[in-house]
Amino acid sequence: MPIVRIDMLEGRTPEVKRTLIRRVTEVVAETLSVQPEQVRILLSEIQLEHWGTSGISMAERRQLAAGNGSEESNASEKLDNAPLDEETIREITQRG
Repeated sequence: MPIVRIDMLEGRTPEVKRTLIRRVTEVVAETLSVQPEQVRILLSEIQLEHWGTSGISMAERRQLAAGNGSEESNASEKLDNAPLDEETIREITQRG
């Protein structure tokens, strides 16, 4: 019985999660030659405050982006995995 664990940031709609579960199940079943009923998918949604990159939480990154006038969705795409320069890191750490 294959078990697939997916850790992801919170905020996706139930429909998106249903689609993810369905499509991952299909691929795993086909790839491993098992029945879809045998595949288990575990989704774990991580709060933005509990996910960090380069010493800065995703919540802080999005707040910083919002403070710079960026739209949150655009900011999350650009900043969620982007490295931060030293000046930005100093600014965030001085706030805390």
